[in-house]
Amino acid sequence: ARHSETYRIVGIEPNQTAMLLLQDDFELSKLELYKDLSDYGLEDNLDLILLTNVIEHVEDPKPFLEQVVQLLKPGALLFVGAPNFENNPLDLLIADHLTRFTPRTISVLFSSVGLTIVASVTTETNVAMWWLLRKSTRPIESKVQLSQLDDAHIAREYAIAEANQNWLDICLETTARAINDAKRRGIPIILYGTGSLWPGMVALDYSLETDIDYIVDDNQSYWNTQRWGHTIQRPFATYIHIELQSLSVICSNPCYSTRIAGNVRRFSRGSSVIAGACAPLAPIEASEKHRERDINYRI
Repeated sequence: ARHSETYRIVGIEPNQTAMLLLQDDFELSKLELYKDLSDYGLEDNLDLILLTNVIEHVEDPKPFLEQVVQLLKPGALLFVGAPNFENNPLDLLIADHLTRFTPRTISVLFSSVGLTIVASVTTETNVAMWWLLRKSTRPIESKVQLSQLDDAHIAREYAIAEANQNWLDICLETTARAINDAKRRGIPIILYGTGSLWPGMVALDYSLETDIDYIVDDNQSYWNTQRWGHTIQRPFATYIHIELQSLSVICSNPCYSTRIAGNVRRFSRGSSVIAGACAPLAPIEASEKHRERDINYRI
């Protein structure tokens, strides 16, 4: 939109509150906003469609994607980003994720609506998956036959779900024990991030909102805002003022948990870490050498 007056940029936002926020954003003034895919009649007219962390929120993904495909020009591209359930057990705590995809199941979905995969990125350590797709030139019926999940694939999907549920049970129980032990010993409890783990623990009665002493987050837009009776703070500013050993509970998008565990090692004074997906459940002791180096650098 900044480089060419000829581009037409369309946004679909079914939520009225979000729509009002978008309309008030000056940087999005060139964005045409509509509430539904069928509201503006651009069938076979779009060069690129972005579905970034959308498909998992859709009640019925297949007819939704069929509508999306109809909007693409011949040869146009569709970009889809979605969480990967294979390496994201905490996704079980996110209530508005209505479908939990693995690389196999989402690729079957793409084939069933006549999409061909141009490129994809999936990793064992990162929760997100990214797919670049194009309308297939082959009949959809033949693609569906080729892509059906057989019994072995279905069994594997059930195994993934069961393993993730077992992991989550252990995670919740381990974290709750660590929090109770820290409270008993008078150790401050720092919630790092505001993601799915802590709301899930509270909702499932593994913990209470009053159990935590501080909330910190890397996202500057959260600083000085209120959550669960606390003011969210900058991580380093909180850790540097805590003289005692503290317990850090990592509660964030699992994509970031490994990086956050590294931050806690640098910031904390011998703190234990209860980490989310993609990082160990076992306590990680902070490195005094790394902490002092980071403090000296930041000062």
